[in-house]
Amino acid sequence: MAIKFEKIQPGMTLWDVRKSSGLARFRSKWNCWPVYVKEVDPDKRQVLASWNSNPAEWMYERHVCKYRATCPKEKFTSE
Repeated sequence: MAIKFEKIQPGMTLWDVRKSSGLARFRSKWNCWPVYVKEVDPDKRQVLASWNSNPAEWMYERHVCKYRATCPKEKFTSE
């Protein structure tokens, strides 16, 4: 489930979840990458975040709201 912009806080870890493609599909159906939120600008509706350990950059609301609060792999391994 995607997250709402109002719930995003600095210091959060969001998850970019996408379907696997190519040979990675044989190992797992989903790929997860961490997105570390460093700063939130509510006036401009932007987030300063580091995606997959890359340098931090400003992301607009339409991109950030596609991320998830929890990784599906963690959800399935806890059961």
